[in-house]
Parts: sequence; structure tokens; C-alpha cells
Amino acid sequence: MSINYLGASQRMSQVVMHNDLVYLSSQVPSDPGADMQGQTQQVLEAIDERLANPAWKIEIMVVAALKGA
Repeated sequence: MSINYLGASQRMSQVVMHNDLVYLSSQVPSDPGADMQGQTQQVLEAIDERLANPAWKIEIMVVAALKGA
């Protein structure tokens, strides 16, 4: 089993692939001043960009949201 890192820096990776799963880092809107609909659209576009790989077949998306205290 291999682990592949895409968009990696010393602190984090934008995308990690392991065991037929793709993990994304947190996505935030590019314009935090936009309204809720605009921010949601920006985040969804960022996710689409990171998942835009023709070799991947996205069948199931698992979402986990963690909020700091």
C-alpha cells in the first residue's frame, strides 16, 4: 500500500491518496467577504479543482468536519 501526496509542503498536503481513498485538506472560501452562497460556491469549486483527475472514479464522498474549541 502506498500513500501519495499532491500539493505537498512541509506543513501539509492538499490531497492525500491511500487505499483507494482520497483525503482533502480543509477548504476555505477565497473571498471571506462574500455571502454564504458565494462562499459555498468558492469552496465547492476548490474541491472540484482538487478532485479533477480523470484517473479517479469518485463513487462515495465521506465528509468529516472538525471545529476547534
